[in-house]
Amino acid sequence: MGHPAFCAAATGIASKLRLTDRFVTMPSEKDLQEPDAIAMHGFINKALQFVPRQHQKTWQKMLVASFPEIKRSCPLDHILLILVVRCWQLRDTAGPSALHEFVEFCAGFGNLTLACLQAMLHCVALDVEYHPDQNMLTRIGLRVWIDVISETKPLASCWWGTRCSSFVGLSRRHHQRSVENGFWGNDLMDFVREGNMMQVP
Repeated sequence: MGHPAFCAAATGIASKLRLTDRFVTMPSEKDLQEPDAIAMHGFINKALQFVPRQHQKTWQKMLVASFPEIKRSCPLDHILLILVVRCWQLRDTAGPSALHEFVEFCAGFGNLTLACLQAMLHCVALDVEYHPDQNMLTRIGLRVWIDVISETKPLASCWWGTRCSSFVGLSRRHHQRSVENGFWGNDLMDFVREGNMMQVP
């Protein structure tokens, strides 16, 4: 699935999404100039030095599609800073008792979530099988995922059960991922394109 398909996949449900002010309010420029934000911006820029340019472009396109409040011309480092500071603000306004202690992404049967619930943890499970809006390959789904992450407690546990078939050695002949192609593989294959989208979130 390429970026156009990623955007089109949520067209039918985009108008149905209703978010409260907490979730559509982005940090101000003043918020982004606070000392903690400046320090985080430096960390983000250092981390992006190790991310290939093609990956960065994909991240930028996916994030501005999911968050239309952010200008399309906004550089990736600034987008990530906005989302991190937004996470801090959402945590502050939610209150500790409302924050997740565990999140299971691509949860399937949700066995880990069940075990955490039995341990009296505040947790949530997400999977496209539960609802189409939880599909991370759509702009709505990606936003749901990021919003859920933004309401986790600091040091909360997150389990990522994303599909790995387009990365494992047994499928190398088909996915053709290698250092030479930046591990993007044979993007003529549907399962490789979907894997490329999944590795970004």
